[in-house]
Order: sequence, then C-alpha cells, then structure tokens
Amino acid sequence: MNTPTHAANVKIACDAVSMTFIQKGVQRVPVLRDVSMEVFDQEFLVILGPGQCGKTTLLRIIAGLETPSSGEIRLDGAPIDGPGTDRGLVFQSYMLFPWKTVLGNVTVGLDMNPALTPEERRVEAKRCIDLVGLSGFEKYYPHQLSGGMKQRVGLARAFSMQPKVMLMDEPFGQLDAQTRFFMEQETERIWLSQKRTTLFVTNNIDEALLLGDRIVTMEGKLPGQVKASYRVDLPRPRDPMDIRFLQLRQEITDAQELTL
Repeated sequence: MNTPTHAANVKIACDAVSMTFIQKGVQRVPVLRDVSMEVFDQEFLVILGPGQCGKTTLLRIIAGLETPSSGEIRLDGAPIDGPGTDRGLVFQSYMLFPWKTVLGNVTVGLDMNPALTPEERRVEAKRCIDLVGLSGFEKYYPHQLSGGMKQRVGLARAFSMQPKVMLMDEPFGQLDAQTRFFMEQETERIWLSQKRTTLFVTNNIDEALLLGDRIVTMEGKLPGQVKASYRVDLPRPRDPMDIRFLQLRQEITDAQELTL
C-alpha cells in the first residue's frame, strides 16, 4: 500500500512536541523533545521503540490525556486540547468493568451518547462485537474470557464510538506469543475492513513489520525523539520469512536497540 504524501491527506500532525514532567515539585524529567511527525488518512502507522523512550506519553498527548509542555498536535487541522470521541484508545491493560458483561462493557461509551436510543446502542454494540469475532459471548463476564478475548472487548468498545482515529498502546504486550500473533492477524483483518487511521505503539519489531504501512522509530532513551521513518511496501498478509521482510527487519535492528 502506498502511503499518501500530500498535505490534504494528513490526519494527525505533531509539530515540535516536547514534554517535561515535574516530580516532587522540583525535579524536571524531560520525556519528549521536539517530536514532529504526520499520520496520514487511513494509514496504519506504528511507533516503534524500546521501553522508556516516551512513545506512550506521545500517544497519551494525542489522546488528549496529557498536555505537552510545548508544541502542538492537530487532528484534521484542529488543535487537540483534550479527550474526544473522535479518538478511540486501546490500552495494554484490559480496562474492563468486571461486573459488566461483554455487551455491557462495549455499551459503556455508547451510553454517553444521548442521541442514541437504548435499542440503537444495543444494535451498534452487537455490530462491534461481531466485528471483533465475539458473537455468542455477549453475556459473558471478563473473568470468563481469555486474555485475547478481553482485548477484543476493548477493541469493540473503542470501535463503537466510530472514532476518526484508533490509538493502540502496546495492546498485546500481556498476551502469550501464540495469542499475540493471532490478535495481530485480527487487528489487520479489522483494519482492512474499516480502513480507519490507526496509530499503534509497540516495542516489538516483528509486530511493527506485520502491521504497519509505515514505521516511525524513536531514540532508545529519554527524552524521546523521532529517529527514522521506514515505508513497509510489502503485500498483506505479510510473511515473516519473506526476504524483503527480513532485510527491513535487519535494517531497523542494526539502527536501534529493540525487543526481537
């Protein structure tokens, strides 16, 4: 897939974003420094970097959960100044309400939309549950689900709000290797069916290469800075044994310390 390159297709623009946390009122901890990047409409962009490089902080700023110390982030040309339903966020932790069923967890966001009737909320929730492959599990509670199924509930809840952008913060980091690979395949399937702009954070190079149209790497230390950008011009679904996959994997590995 070719990545759009002209300004009209820019969905998210980060302009010289820096972030410094203040600890105990005096200690200044620089987390991001002059991060500038763009995410294009319908693009699956992966931010790749080791732990403690600021990538999650950047995602939280885009989500509106943090305010940058300097710089600006724009969505469709408008500055982001707080959380909004135009951005769906999926965390590494499952963030499910244990006392609610699958259907109840998915409808949490929809319940805040007064324009929808209870029946419309139920229909939309069931549509999203079907989208993530959980039809038949609507009445199950989180303790009855596997880790992969719990994360699908989180995906369904995020999709139910019809966001312009999906923000995914290492969503499969807690899963075993087999389940993680299956969820990567499912994420690709859903993205291909929806073509929703997606920003995905990971520290795993294989995951980045399997999913991304483009990979932006970050420096392996604080404050986080953009290091390089790589186009992934490989057909989907991708074969990890493909020589081009392996060559790009080696190129990125040579340039950066990563979890392989």
